[in-house]
Amino acid sequence: MSQTMERVVFRLIQMPCCGHNLCWVNPRFPTYCPECGTHIFLTVKQGVVITDEYAILTLHQGGDT
Repeated sequence: MSQTMERVVFRLIQMPCCGHNLCWVNPRFPTYCPECGTHIFLTVKQGVVITDEYAILTLHQGGDT
């Protein structure tokens, strides 16, 4: 089994439209709320609750599933 580790910017975002909590590792902010579909691009930065610029994403490949 192989393992890949990558540093990502982790954000926990509380959607300003409906309060949905979203775990986000994409460097770009979302344009629409995944829960209700509201266009939130201009206000989403206000909903950032937690930011970790040094989070590690680990991917395990192969082996038994």
